[in-house]
Amino acid sequence: MALASTDKHHHDDSHSASEGYMKPGAGVTFTNDYDGKSNPGVMESFTLSAKLLQPVDNVQFSISSPDNILVGGEIQYSEVSPQSNTIEIPISVLSSEEGRYYLNVQVVTNASGYQSSRAHAVKVVFGNPPAMKSKTVHTTADGESIVIMEAQETISE
Repeated sequence: MALASTDKHHHDDSHSASEGYMKPGAGVTFTNDYDGKSNPGVMESFTLSAKLLQPVDNVQFSISSPDNILVGGEIQYSEVSPQSNTIEIPISVLSSEEGRYYLNVQVVTNASGYQSSRAHAVKVVFGNPPAMKSKTVHTTADGESIVIMEAQETISE
């Protein structure tokens, strides 16, 4: 299936690993070729690529989503002794409602008897949902940045 746009979105969270620091958890970075825009009622397909940064004995992926979005493809994936350090997982998404949704990707690796995990989110947008409100940042007298949030206080005796 052809993607709706030729302008591909490429997300890569590997920058921290290349700078010498790796977050605790499974040594995995993610990229995808999702174009960032889908139409309600139309199935959108893309590929999630996971790069293993160290050898593992086995790897498992689980992809979940909110109730408003249907996910197809490899929503459960497992491989023993992966032959490649890059694993490509085809994903299809469908929603009849406009909105911003996040696919939750959970990866668990086992290496030399140690289990590690990492969570990742893939944002998918259907239609033209309203723009998200930006929080206004204020500065206190001592230079501290704060965000004022609306609240309602109820005092009872």
